[in-house]
Amino acid sequence: MEISISYFPNLPWTTEFLLLEANGLPTDLIGTSFRMHVRASIEKNEILAIASSENNKIEIVSITSTYNDREITGNGIKITLTAEDTLAIYQTSRTAVADVEMTYPDGTVLPEILNFLFEPNISVTRDY
Repeated sequence: MEISISYFPNLPWTTEFLLLEANGLPTDLIGTSFRMHVRASIEKNEILAIASSENNKIEIVSITSTYNDREITGNGIKITLTAEDTLAIYQTSRTAVADVEMTYPDGTVLPEILNFLFEPNISVTRDY
């Protein structure tokens, strides 16, 4: 699933979400790690920003969300990019792509659990 999002260059960006099982219950994320690379395009090798469990830009947090008209609370994922990250994205490519990879405690890797398309929200009056 690709999510198109708008970001403001030179300002932090964050999002939070729950991963749900087929039965609508939150996925057990205990011991799970995550990583995300932001690139100008899938074909580009240069990484513009990295978010991961290791650099604390991806965290497991308690989230309450509405799904099928009912509130669900569970451990979810919070992703944060710094102002430096969003400025690097903007100065290099304006738009960028990213995906989130999840690794379970047993080493099983789930690639591309979520895909992002970053599009800049740009002010005419700005300092960058």
